[in-house]
Amino acid sequence: MLHISDIQTKEIFFFDEAYRKECFDFCNKRNIDFLPSLNKSNEIWHKVVDDFHSTIIAEKAKINGNTKAFDEKIVEAFRKNNLLFVYAGTELTGVLHFSDYNTHIVNVYLFGILSQYEKMLKEYLRKHGVTNETIIDFSGNSQYRREKFQEKINKSQDLQCLYLSDIINFTNDRKIGNIQLNHVDVIELRNMIMHAHELVNKKSFADDNLIFDFISFEIFFKHVLILNHDYLRLKNRMNFF
Repeated sequence: MLHISDIQTKEIFFFDEAYRKECFDFCNKRNIDFLPSLNKSNEIWHKVVDDFHSTIIAEKAKINGNTKAFDEKIVEAFRKNNLLFVYAGTELTGVLHFSDYNTHIVNVYLFGILSQYEKMLKEYLRKHGVTNETIIDFSGNSQYRREKFQEKINKSQDLQCLYLSDIINFTNDRKIGNIQLNHVDVIELRNMIMHAHELVNKKSFADDNLIFDFISFEIFFKHVLILNHDYLRLKNRMNFF
């Protein structure tokens, strides 16, 4: 399980009275509204027009480090604050911006989930008696497609040669075990991970800034929630075999 504490930024930039201008420029470049106080764990310095003013950190801007990284409430928290303060008890341990999901540990975690999901779905199909021969009938009426499909499956054990997209479509089309799985979001996420795409995009790749697009984060997060939902449903079904 991946938690907020795993992806938070621990090397925090604190507000420095002697570097007010540098702090202001730093916030502008990253679309950040405030910086934490160096001395008080519940205080931030908020950017107002062209200066900073101190204020107490609102509860809605705080998040527990033990929160699951893909908890549904996180998107709503980011809608209210694009930077969250991560705590372990009363101690400030880091900060979290939605762009922090563009990290290697998130990619590795999701690669693992997708791999487990694909293996489990293939085993689910085997439990329902699906074989390579069964799948050939699903390859369509094109002689060329059937021959290429036959050539591919001859080189592997049952279902091993099939792509995740193929087996999701087959499961849904044949209503295997009376379960319907999401195809669009899961395959989009799979392609993002496998092809090393950015999970959260910058607003403009032409501009020299670090301002990220929140809508792209919402789309990515939705993909993951749907994958997790289908993964848990499928895992529960497998428990009955």
